[in-house]
Amino acid sequence: MQNLDLPLDNVTKGVAAVFENSARGFYLVAELHSDEGKTDGTSPETSNGLALAGCLLITTEWSDWWNAEYWWIQSTFVLPQFRGQRIFTSLYEHLTGLARTLNTTPGAEDGETRLRVSEIRLYVEKQNDARFVYDRLGFQDSGYLMMSLSLRD
Repeated sequence: MQNLDLPLDNVTKGVAAVFENSARGFYLVAELHSDEGKTDGTSPETSNGLALAGCLLITTEWSDWWNAEYWWIQSTFVLPQFRGQRIFTSLYEHLTGLARTLNTTPGAEDGETRLRVSEIRLYVEKQNDARFVYDRLGFQDSGYLMMSLSLRD
């Protein structure tokens, strides 16, 4: 868990940017009826009156090696009152189901069935307490070292 103190205005604009331009990615959102799970009235409600439990932001990266996409779980968040209720696992299972369906569906551009999503990838902090969940779901160390050059001043 990063526990970053991010400017709300930045985050709000960043989330809105995904909805304004689908090339930036897509969200999967977990919602619960108020009588499901440990809702305590503090969870934000979605437009249909359900309690927001968690979400994943998925971004894509093209792989010329595989002629397919990598889907990155760019960010994951489960509200504290819903942790331990398999919210992340449910979102993950939905995501892998989408990818597997896409890989077995003929493409609109060519009518061919081919690999469209090669891998689902995830950044994980070395000290992340939730790593055991990712291990249990089959994620493995990819062998790559993640490096970055910050351009934030």
